[in-house]
Amino acid sequence: MKRDIQDCLDGSDERQAKRSTLGDSESKYVQQHACSESMLFPSTSQEYANRRLVPWMKANGFSGLEHLEFRYSKECGQSLGCFALKAFHMNDVIFEVPQACIFSLHSLQTSPLTTFITSIITKNAKDTIVSNEFLLWLHMIAEKNGNMYRTPQSSTESKESRENLQTYFQSLSNISPSIISWKEGLLRALDGTNVGNSINSLQQKIKDYDNLLQLIHNWDTVEAEKYIPKAIFNYSTLVWAAGHYLSRRYPSSFGDFESSNEKEKELITQSNTRNDELLGNHGALVPLLDILNHKSDQSWIRFEVKDYKLQIICNYPIKQVRNVIPSLTSFI
Repeated sequence: MKRDIQDCLDGSDERQAKRSTLGDSESKYVQQHACSESMLFPSTSQEYANRRLVPWMKANGFSGLEHLEFRYSKECGQSLGCFALKAFHMNDVIFEVPQACIFSLHSLQTSPLTTFITSIITKNAKDTIVSNEFLLWLHMIAEKNGNMYRTPQSSTESKESRENLQTYFQSLSNISPSIISWKEGLLRALDGTNVGNSINSLQQKIKDYDNLLQLIHNWDTVEAEKYIPKAIFNYSTLVWAAGHYLSRRYPSSFGDFESSNEKEKELITQSNTRNDELLGNHGALVPLLDILNHKSDQSWIRFEVKDYKLQIICNYPIKQVRNVIPSLTSFI
């Protein structure tokens, strides 16, 4: 799905970057190359989705999958789309995602990795703040490589579902869906623009996180190699985690079902409008939901929590064999 170049570039890591001001020559160059460059970022492959991801979702308690089909969508540049195999009526539950399969800060706060990172930094650089964003990215890298550092989110969460999040993270492309992965010539064309400044800011943040990893290794090489081995945790993998996190996250209230109350339910309801304030929160990665496109108007669905599951519910009818909504397309 090729979009106007300005649509491709709108959105920083907080989806708040202002429209850039390009000169005529730079604008022409970007228009000629940027959208085609973005198409090089593959989504989850159709083969992997049907061979690994769908069986994993079925085994871990997702419901509604029998009414959905996952295949490449012409409407979204041949990236993965979700198609309805039956007609959905208003208030129908399209699918349900178990809490155990939602990746959020809630499940990382007391993990061994979090404990190691916070304790070693407190000991050696007490004025350094360990950001929640940094911890989320580290745990994404760990999960993808089979290192399970999360803690159970509820008494119903099984050991298998925690371990099997590796299947979800391995479904994400190894290429980061971020502008900072574009070719150097294209990035230079954005120098001096608001978008260029946003890119530089994100690059610097990732460099700072990578430098912090190097410091941790200097402080305690043995323990650092145990928790954050250099071969796995480095600048490249941080770029991977940042790209997928920033483009796929949903409001953070999804991750903490056990504290559900009226305020929590209100947050979930507000998320239907992609409230900018909520998008500034840390968010959660929700398998299957992140295959659906992030549109500014999400009034077509709403979210409810029932029996430790996140329900995605229809707000208006969906016809059979219709692309429910094109797959995720985000660039920073």
